[in-house]
Amino acid sequence: GPGYGWDKFPGRREAISEAIRSMLKAHPEVDPKRIVWLGFSAGTYVCCEDGGALAGDLCHGIILTGPNIAQIEPPLREGQASPRVCLFAGTEDPFAQLGQLRRDLARSKAVASVNVLDGLPHGEPASYHIGGSIRWVLEGNGGNEENRSGMMPPKVSDRGVRRISISGIGP
Repeated sequence: GPGYGWDKFPGRREAISEAIRSMLKAHPEVDPKRIVWLGFSAGTYVCCEDGGALAGDLCHGIILTGPNIAQIEPPLREGQASPRVCLFAGTEDPFAQLGQLRRDLARSKAVASVNVLDGLPHGEPASYHIGGSIRWVLEGNGGNEENRSGMMPPKVSDRGVRRISISGIGP
């Protein structure tokens, strides 16, 4: 139905924007400059298409999990504000085409963290990866980077939200 998957229903961006503004009105304690969008699979397309268009206003950063090139093409539009982008792709994901994803992110000129997880199929990474990526986006530390990690860090101390991955941005 409308609003799911690839559907580009009329007014989608406006509906999303209105939902966010409604949430902000109901929760004035939420800082609109700290809104991070997270998309999985086809949701990465919505994040890039609509989150990118609302960057600087209702989108501070974007986390993409399980994308493929068709879903983030076009990536973020040239000439618009660029949110920070954190991408997770698994080595066992049949849809991930890392070379093209890297080129799309470079062309978008967004500050990006590309995180390759050994053994991850088409799925979302563990919550500690997501927590670390939200922190990376919001704190604004670090520039473009690429990290490679297993799905589960070998040490329990590396499973907190301090890092995106084992070779990530550090504490």
